[in-house]
Amino acid sequence: MDTLVTSSPEATLDPQWVVAYYDLLGIRREMAEWNHPQNTCNRIALFRESIAGWLLSAINLNLDKRKQNRPEGTEIRECQFITFGFADTMVIASPVVNQHDLPQPMALSMLLMAMVPLTTVLLAEGIMFRAGIDVGFAQIIPCVSDYLNVPGQPGHAIDEHRISEGDIAGPAYISAFKLASMKRSPPGAYVGKRALALLQEAEDKAGRFQNKPTWVENAKGAKQLLMRLDSKNDFKLVPDGDVWAVDFANLKSTGAAERDKNYKQTLELLDTGYQRVLRELQAEPDPKVCQKLQWLKAYLNSRGINRSSITDP
Repeated sequence: MDTLVTSSPEATLDPQWVVAYYDLLGIRREMAEWNHPQNTCNRIALFRESIAGWLLSAINLNLDKRKQNRPEGTEIRECQFITFGFADTMVIASPVVNQHDLPQPMALSMLLMAMVPLTTVLLAEGIMFRAGIDVGFAQIIPCVSDYLNVPGQPGHAIDEHRISEGDIAGPAYISAFKLASMKRSPPGAYVGKRALALLQEAEDKAGRFQNKPTWVENAKGAKQLLMRLDSKNDFKLVPDGDVWAVDFANLKSTGAAERDKNYKQTLELLDTGYQRVLRELQAEPDPKVCQKLQWLKAYLNSRGINRSSITDP
């Protein structure tokens, strides 16, 4: 079979991308057993809808509001996203250098911040996932639909649209995949060293962000959402842990006031998720799954989430 070689204007001049890889947990066992097929398919659908639908729509709306409120900074903040998925996996990617040839950490910071509501909403539905987010080299490749001789709109790479179907290959994808696939790791969103380096570069006004104070507060805010875990000690939460993750239940890191409506709603969702974890712990026979549930229970407890957490302060 001849090797298919493509050369297209899709290749970006700056090969660095932010990549987020999302993996739905427990669904492979459900697919193999196939005891409740409709329930399994519904869980996959909700997972995909939450990421490809709600999350990307929220990011798009956020950028539109910023463009409207502060049009003078549009070119600096603007970023584009491609997304693709298969079975129990979703991927979102964005080039570090945007369509205006300007470096931006906006895509990374928004993906990190979106992990808080995304994890909270899915946990309340009893859906757990692992995600890996990192920065590295990648390049756009044709989508599968590009090879099919069928009518209709094929997958396409970044053009004038902010969000589109697309596919990538490269070390950035592998790094995000490895973060989401760490052995014995609990549910959550894990952040790679290159992603942290990009935030630090923006905070320090160094490298590509030299003398660009615009991104200092953005980078600081994104870093405040993170916690450190010890992968060699059951991923315990410690100040000097070797793994960085999104501290999704630490609502104080989001800056929301305790009586704010969104804060209250998020707290209620976390409490619902906590009660689901307790019920699943009682019913789950698999010790590996129980280990992850125990971690979630301990983590949520450490953030003040329990049956009485939604009462007024």
